[in-house]
Formats: sequence, C-alpha cells, structure tokens
Amino acid sequence: MKKLLLIFLCLPFIGFGQAFQYYGDLNTNETVRYFEETSDGGFIILGRIENTISNYDDLCLIKVDANLNQEWIQIYSSNNSYTGYYPNSVRQTSDGGYIIFSTFMDTLDLFSNTLSDPYIIKVDANGNIQWNQLYDICSPDGCMIRASNKTSGGYVFVASDKLYKIDLGGNLVWTKNIGFSGITSIEQTTDGGYVMASCQGPTSTNGHFLFKTDLNGNIIWTESY
Repeated sequence: MKKLLLIFLCLPFIGFGQAFQYYGDLNTNETVRYFEETSDGGFIILGRIENTISNYDDLCLIKVDANLNQEWIQIYSSNNSYTGYYPNSVRQTSDGGYIIFSTFMDTLDLFSNTLSDPYIIKVDANGNIQWNQLYDICSPDGCMIRASNKTSGGYVFVASDKLYKIDLGGNLVWTKNIGFSGITSIEQTTDGGYVMASCQGPTSTNGHFLFKTDLNGNIIWTESY
C-alpha cells in the first residue's frame, strides 16, 4: 500500500497570522518540493512519495482550495526501470491544467548519486495525464531542470548548461547551448525572451550571474555580481 504524502504549509493570511495544514501520515518521510498559487486562489503542490511496493519514489500532485482544503490528489508511479522521480516544479498552464517538471534516477545513477534525464508530464485541471515525455538529453553527470512560467506556443526549460524549447505537445523545438550551469531560476520577460540566474559561470567560476536571452534563446547580455 502506498504511503500518503505529508505536506506542511505555512502561508500568511492578513489578519489571521499563519495557517497550518497537514495532509497524510505524520510518520512518513515524504517531501514537498514546490508549490504555487493557482488562478482560483488555491494552491498546487508537487512532492514525491515512497511507493512501498516497488520501493521507488513516485511523483505526487495535490490541489487545495484557498482555505487549504484538499480538492484532489494524483500519484504518478515509476516502474522497475528507474529508481524513481525527483520533482522539480509545477506550473499552471493557460488551459487551466498543469505541467510538471522532474528528473529521474536510473539504476546506474543510483550508485553515482546524480540526477539523470528530464521527465515532463502535462496534466489537465484535475491532474489527469494528457501527455508525458522523457528527454534523453543530459550529460552522464546528470542534470537539474529549471522551468519558465510561461512561453509563447510551448514551454522552456533548462537542463545542465542548455536551454530547451518544447511545443504544447512536448515535442522538442530547439536547443541552445547557453554555457552556464548551476541555473537557479528562469523566467520569461515581457519582450518574449528569458532571464536566468546562475551560481556558476561559463568557465566553471563560482559566483552570482544573471543573463538575458531573446525569444529564440540567444544570449543578449550577461552580468556577474
């Protein structure tokens, strides 16, 4: 039997201090990776949950309303080919659904403790899968993906030191080598381009870097701090 996901939320409410809500079994060791507010004032929450049958980690998506009451929960299971999923982020899409960005560990990565290829799931407003896609695009040392909130006619994400654009069906449109690894965030700008923050420069120099691209992923400028 699958263990339930434990979620702890601490959200400020004007005049009411903070609201706390638990979901699932307090004795489990599951984790929440990301949550954000949805267009209806509620929240969408992404985490991972232990599958006690396969012993692999599954993805767990929970939708709650503005009062933190659970509306639905969906679990997306791995299989015996992988050691499990690592959730990164979830974003609400223009059709009212959600797109989940994650990576997975295969059996070889288990021993090196690195993350492997991106795995992206598009779901409808109730969390039902519309499509899912595994992208065999990362280097042997693994990758961590960061995703933009919105794009024109598709989605954009960063994996390792490359920027990827996929269409609304998850098909790869283009790839750009941006030369920066350690990307910590990416957002689309009003001109259709993208701005990204990184903790590592093109020559593997540690620091704080900000760089801007156009809508096709070509770097326009970079700044270091």
